[in-house]
Amino acid sequence: MARPPNGPRPWKPFPSQLEALRAVADGCTLSEAGKKIHLEPWHVASRLSGLYDRLGITLANTPGHRLSQHRRYTAIQVCKDHGWWTE
Repeated sequence: MARPPNGPRPWKPFPSQLEALRAVADGCTLSEAGKKIHLEPWHVASRLSGLYDRLGITLANTPGHRLSQHRRYTAIQVCKDHGWWTE
């Protein structure tokens, strides 16, 4: 879950974190995303983890098999809401 609408504004993601989010936005795996942006899959995962922390996206009440998809979708929405996501 992201921070509440009336809560504090999330921290702006670093450009490298947004790059990783864009690479996985279409649902590809970490390996596929890593190939797109020339990083090892663990490095993509690390950037995404940092991004979720900066945006305040937690793991609460999300089934494991839907977790990655849910977190990615939520992160994209938060970034769009704050003007950090450009298409």
